[in-house]
Amino acid sequence: MSGEPAPTTATATVTATRGTGAGSALYGLFRGTQAALSVAPLLLAALLADDRPPPGRLALALAAGCAGVLAMFASHDLLDLRRDRHRHDLVAATDSRDIDAAGARHPVAQGRLGVATAAGVTVALAGLSLAIAVVLNPVCAALLSLAAALQVG
Repeated sequence: MSGEPAPTTATATVTATRGTGAGSALYGLFRGTQAALSVAPLLLAALLADDRPPPGRLALALAAGCAGVLAMFASHDLLDLRRDRHRHDLVAATDSRDIDAAGARHPVAQGRLGVATAAGVTVALAGLSLAIAVVLNPVCAALLSLAAALQVG
């Protein structure tokens, strides 16, 4: 967090937040609830399939999927950082039922999580996801790379 610009007036005046710790900031960066909901159908499909993969392979696929989804949600916060720093609605009302409001909402734009920290964790998770995908099958890695390119583009 040191060496990074202070939040703008719009973000500095925001006072009501859901959770104040680093865990809440990371959970918000990763959109933890949305990430779990994104991976759950894939896990359920694998578990219900007639020809289930071996447990070790399934665990690797789940780890790759989770790391990839977390990196994707975090990268969205980093890609939208400039725009988000000028928004006045970074924090949901405490009675909000918005799934996006679980954890800290846009923690990097709020100045609650440093850009370098968020970028480092995002790159590490993306790298982990890609490395596991290569181990599983190079086609998985190619599909993961294509999905990432579509998200960024």
